[in-house]
Amino acid sequence: MGVNRRRKGTATSLAALKSIRAARLDGAPIYIILDHRSAHTRADIRQWATRNKVEL
Repeated sequence: MGVNRRRKGTATSLAALKSIRAARLDGAPIYIILDHRSAHTRADIRQWATRNKVEL
């Protein structure tokens, strides 16, 4: 299952990460491999990942 977006940026990347985190109810760490898009390296995404046991 996936979602296609016409534009991809920080907001849509963060929404996708939150969706993945919500699917794992036990709170176990999640490891996500991302490309080198600048939207993935913004401070708000890195801070959210740290707080939610997601390693990028």
